[in-house]
Amino acid sequence: MDEKIPKIAWAMIVKGDDNEAILLDRCLGYLKGNVDGIFITITQKNKKVEEVCREYSANVSHFDWVKDFSAARNFNFSQVPTEYDFVGWCDADDILKNGQLLRETVKDMEKNHIDTVILPYLYDFDSNGLCTVRHLKTRIIKNDGCVSWVGAVHEDFHSNREIKQFLDEKIEVLHLTDEKRARQSSERNLEIAKEELKRSKNDPRSYYLMANAYLAQHDTKNALKYLKTFLAMSQSDEEKYLVNLTMSDILENEREEYIGRAWALRPAYPNAYFKMGEHRYKQGKYKEAKNFIELGLQMPKPDDSIIVYNPREYDYVPLTLMTNICFELGEYTKALATMELIQKIYPNDEAINAKKKAIEKEFGDVLKADEVLEKAKTIKDKKYLKKFLDKLSPELKAHPKVCFFRNENFVKETSSGKDLVFYCSYTVKQWTPENVEKGGVGGSEESVINIAKNLQKMGWNVTVYNNCGKGGVWDGVTYKPWWSYNVR
Repeated sequence: MDEKIPKIAWAMIVKGDDNEAILLDRCLGYLKGNVDGIFITITQKNKKVEEVCREYSANVSHFDWVKDFSAARNFNFSQVPTEYDFVGWCDADDILKNGQLLRETVKDMEKNHIDTVILPYLYDFDSNGLCTVRHLKTRIIKNDGCVSWVGAVHEDFHSNREIKQFLDEKIEVLHLTDEKRARQSSERNLEIAKEELKRSKNDPRSYYLMANAYLAQHDTKNALKYLKTFLAMSQSDEEKYLVNLTMSDILENEREEYIGRAWALRPAYPNAYFKMGEHRYKQGKYKEAKNFIELGLQMPKPDDSIIVYNPREYDYVPLTLMTNICFELGEYTKALATMELIQKIYPNDEAINAKKKAIEKEFGDVLKADEVLEKAKTIKDKKYLKKFLDKLSPELKAHPKVCFFRNENFVKETSSGKDLVFYCSYTVKQWTPENVEKGGVGGSEESVINIAKNLQKMGWNVTVYNNCGKGGVWDGVTYKPWWSYNVR
């Protein structure tokens, strides 16, 4: 007896416009040959969409748009005859990666009495093509009425009986849209969310949908109002966990409180640890920040349980933060090690490669400084030690380790009576008299430059300690790195 081969239908709702026709053609091109029937429901009439459907021998139906995705999808699924064993779905701006494995998946479903299959949904990507938003969505269902669509926006399946499902990570759905379409989608979702809230004021998800619709439009003021209402009403710890982390990003003064709430809900998830690490880093508490990031990096990624997440939040983001923390702490070996991990994620990113080279140089300078200091520490005669330090290159003379060593061993105890010092602490930008003509010096810094130059002309020996790089002499005035000033 021949083994029964399950038949696969692919169902889609599309709007009727010319751009949709282009996307539909791309989508169906990836499906061609991998399914047994295509069922397209069009919400508005459009000649080009109809032409694409004919090209792929799709079964076409029409549905008047009523601002309810679940209504349109239920109608679309109702067009699939019972001769098809399984139904898959996606949108026009999606493509199926490894669609050739669909038949293998439905064979497993048939054999193991599986009702629904979840596929990873890669929703957004960065400039390097790596996924930054990942969902898990039910994509293939048994065609026996086991589920129905619910939800006017961000619709999902409701089980009509006890079902058996599994996650298949071999096949992925990629969402490939453009900025214009995303903006239109955002405006449409807000409109639908408002209608849904009118119908379902007692459903916390209505407020969650409103908040997400406003967040998509970068309207945090309105989003906050609905997020707070959702937190007060929701019984879903998973959703409340994500909302608390979102709140921590929006409300700076209450950040620790919301991170703590998230941590209490899901202490085994790394997200809250990374958020706290970032918070401590911004406060300048680098050792505490490092502890939080290290704890988070040791935890497993909750990719099989969390609703939606950014994969880069578990590798690139915390590793970048760890690199910056280690750099601030002078732990260059650790900073270099984390940069190498980042480079594996983005091997062709110019900015990342340049940053790694900068750390390598800094690390190299530290090694040189350590080597010089090892030798300097063996010189007991102060006269010879001073000569040794004076002969170092300007770069090594300016290195903080060398400066601190010199200051420990040589303290200025006398004055000519004509010595003046300006001490200007750290500034974000380096500045010297060379920067004045280029317009890269602020008013206070320019005042110091002019006063120092005029005092030098009057016979004073002037030294300016500031953020000047390796330093030098301009107009007779000596400029030295601010950290080299000897407070003793």
